Amino acid sequence: MSDQPRLEEQAVSQVAKTQLSQQVDAAEEIDVDIHTDLLKMAQGHADSISVAGKGLVTKQDLHMQEVELHTSPLDINPLSVLLGKIELTHPVDSTGRIVVTEADINQNMNSDYVLSKLKPWQLDVDGQTSIQFQPPMELKLPGDNKIIFSGNIQISESGKIQQVRSTSVIYPRTDEHGVLLEAFSLEEGQAISLEVTVAFMEKLKELINLPYWEFEGTAFRIQKMEVQKGSITVQVETHTEQIPLM
Repeated sequence: MSDQPRLEEQAVSQVAKTQLSQQVDAAEEIDVDIHTDLLKMAQGHADSISVAGKGLVTKQDLHMQEVELHTSPLDINPLSVLLGKIELTHPVDSTGRIVVTEADINQNMNSDYVLSKLKPWQLDVDGQTSIQFQPPMELKLPGDNKIIFSGNIQISESGKIQQVRSTSVIYPRTDEHGVLLEAFSLEEGQAISLEVTVAFMEKLKELINLPYWEFEGTAFRIQKMEVQKGSITVQVETHTEQIPLM
C-alpha cells in the first residue's frame, strides 16, 4: 500500500495550509497534513491533522522558532472545504512541541499585544494590594536548565504606589522536581515588605499550578519544558475550536 497521501488529502491539506498561512504575518515554512478519505470527508470526519511551522510570526507579533502539532480525530464541516476553509464542528484536542529562542521570548514579552494582556495580580494582603509587571522585561537562558528573569514591578499597597526592579532565577518543573526558585532579588537600595513578598510567591505558585491556560480561544497546558542555552522547548496539550497553530 502506498504511503503517498491521497488526492483528497492533498487537496484538503492545501486548503488548511492556505488558511493557516493567512493567520500569520511571516513564516519560513508551514506544512499541513490531513489524514482522511472521500467518504469520511463527506461525513465530516478526519483521522487527524498535523501542522509543522518554522520561523513563525503571528498577527499579534509573537515569534516562534518551531511549532509541531498533531490532533486527535476531528469533525469538519464538509461544506466549508468547498468554500476554501476548514471549519471544525466540535473542539479538538492536540499534542505538540513549540521551540522559542531567547530573542523570541524577549520580543514576545515586550510586544504591544502581551503588554496589553498584562493585568495586575491581586495579592492576599491586608488592604488593596496588587502588583503588575511592566517593561522592559528580560529573560536569559544561560544553560543548565536555568531561567533568569528581570522585570519592573509596580506595587500598589493601600493607595501607595512603589516601583521596583526584580531578578529571579528559576528552574522549571522536571520529572525529578517541581518548579524551583533559586533566588529573588531587587536592585540595590530597593525593598518591599515581607507580607507582599510572601503573598507574591503564593500568587506565583497558584498560577504555576493552574491545570491549564487560555490563549486566543485555545486552552493549553505544558506537559514538559526543556531549557537549553538560548532556547526553550515545551511539550503541550491543547483544546481548541479551530485548526490549531499553537
